Formats: sequence, structure tokens, C-alpha cells
Amino acid sequence: MSVNTYENNESVLWHKRLGHFNHATLKRMADLQMTHDLLDIQEQKSICEACQLGKQTRVVFPDNARALSKLQLVHTDVCGPMHDESLNGLKYFLLFIDDYSRYCWVYFLKSKSDVFAEFVKFKAAVELEIGNKLKILRFDNRGEYTSR
Repeated sequence: MSVNTYENNESVLWHKRLGHFNHATLKRMADLQMTHDLLDIQEQKSICEACQLGKQTRVVFPDNARALSKLQLVHTDVCGPMHDESLNGLKYFLLFIDDYSRYCWVYFLKSKSDVFAEFVKFKAAVELEIGNKLKILRFDNRGEYTSR
């Protein structure tokens, strides 16, 4: 069973009001009478969830995660459906970005089911144009490249 608790504590309230200010510093300010309203500030042993989330950092991409040549790594995503379709009835677009050159290709689509067919055309065209083979295709794994 899950129970939600509400902590009605002056220290926690001021901690949140002042943008998640350090509790020890709040207590020191109250003890030195640096403010008018900080009356009963206690140092907190509990951990503020928002403060913990703010202290988290992302893992840095390793140096070998970046492409060293054209078409070594290509990022892709499908966007849509758009609120307003184009004059040709297109509601989606397929985006490819070369990691090395940052060159972008955009293909407009009527439906999500057209993604794989457009990818096949894209792959053939860019490999012929650039002279390199596409090595890694990175996508968000939302099912654009899978079929039922």
C-alpha cells in the first residue's frame, strides 16, 4: 500500500521558496538574524528529490562515438503527424543527419509506413553520391524501422 505524506515544515517551505537553497545556510541565516521571516529553521536530514535530480549529470559520449568520415554514423528520426498536412497530403517527414558533416536530408511522407521504402532510396542515393557505405544508422527505436 502506498501512502502520500505531506511535510508541513518551515525549513522545507523556505528551502523550496528560495530555489532549493542549502538547509545549513538557511539555518545560519536564521541564527544570525539576517532575515525577518526565517524563524524556526531546522537542518534537514531528508533528501530533497528535486535537488538530487538537479545534481545528476549525463554520461559523456566517448571520443569514439563521433564519426570520423562521411556516412560512418547517420542519425535519423520521423516527425509527425503534423497538424496541417501539405498541399500534396504529406503529414510526416523523415530526417537524416550525417554525424561527420552535419549535412541533413529531409524526405516528406504521406504515412509512417513509407519510412523503410524512403530509407532504402536514401541509402542507395547517398552511397552512390558520396562513395562511402553507410555504416551505422542511429534512431530512437520507436518502431519506424520495424513492421508488423
